[in-house]
Parts: sequence; structure tokens; C-alpha cells
Amino acid sequence: MKTLTYKSLCFPEAMKARGVDNKDDLPNYYYRDDGMMVWEAVKSYVSDVVRIYYSSDKTVQEDEEIQAFVHDVCISV
Repeated sequence: MKTLTYKSLCFPEAMKARGVDNKDDLPNYYYRDDGMMVWEAVKSYVSDVVRIYYSSDKTVQEDEEIQAFVHDVCISV
């Protein structure tokens, strides 16, 4: 847990850290390729939901619960 970071939980960053992010160097790596499709689908869905509930970046910044979550995930590790 001491080495776990938010960045390490991001699929593209994990692939880059493992050195398997380049399709030219490692073609047909289905874990990466399928994982990126899932990552993009989840990212798109979450972005759409956030846009429904928050009208601007400022409203996100003013949401105390989200800021506490970010603090727990990114700072308290």
C-alpha cells in the first residue's frame, strides 16, 4: 500500500509504467487494447454524469465531498 498511488490506478499510466503502452513496439497486446477501450468507455460515462450534475469546474471545486475524496485518494496515501 505504501507504493500505491492514484496515478498507478489509471490504466493508461499503468500500461506506460510497465512499458507496454506502444502499439508499434508490442502489437496485438489484447490486455492493453481491450483495457483502453474499457477505460475510454468509463471515462466517457463518468464525464457525461459529471456534466449533468456540475455546471462548471468551480462547482466541482466547491463540492466539499468531492474535495475530501480527492484529498483521501491523492494526498493521504
